[in-house]
Amino acid sequence: MKKYIVLIGSLLLFIACNNKKQKDIWLGKKIDFPQTLKELKGDKFSSIADFKTKTAGKQKVISIIDATCMKCIINKLNKIDILLSALTTKENNTLMVFVLNVNRADSLYFMKKMRLMITAKGLLLWDNDFHFEKDNNILSESENRRTFLLDKENKIVQVGNPLFYPKLLKKYQQLILKE
Repeated sequence: MKKYIVLIGSLLLFIACNNKKQKDIWLGKKIDFPQTLKELKGDKFSSIADFKTKTAGKQKVISIIDATCMKCIINKLNKIDILLSALTTKENNTLMVFVLNVNRADSLYFMKKMRLMITAKGLLLWDNDFHFEKDNNILSESENRRTFLLDKENKIVQVGNPLFYPKLLKKYQQLILKE
């Protein structure tokens, strides 16, 4: 009987110790914008160098979107832009940036059909082979991990999509206004 009590006690202690909230390994990670990315303005592309110059020293909310999915553009890209538009302003020195994953085979379709669905005011970056996620080692299937806040040095300070977890909106607000 004593063995069972010790075993159960050890198991409860193990569970309690492992339930501590662990720090997200992405927090503090420096993000780079690979040379393969292009900024999309209307139906024209400009170099990532121009984007880097324009956004240097500014906070950025990054959201990675599957841009060949109409539902993703309407229900994610456009909605998160609306949700965070009050926080991503010049006064707050914060930008909304969308990384659009569009493979080469779907590029023409995107430019002719999907691009017209985008109503967001944020900056659009074109990524034709997941370079942004691969080069930064942040490839994730979790939709919640495809939106995050970068500080002025491009380090991740918050991970999570406030569309899915509304409580995160307050955290984003606190971090953005703190800067």
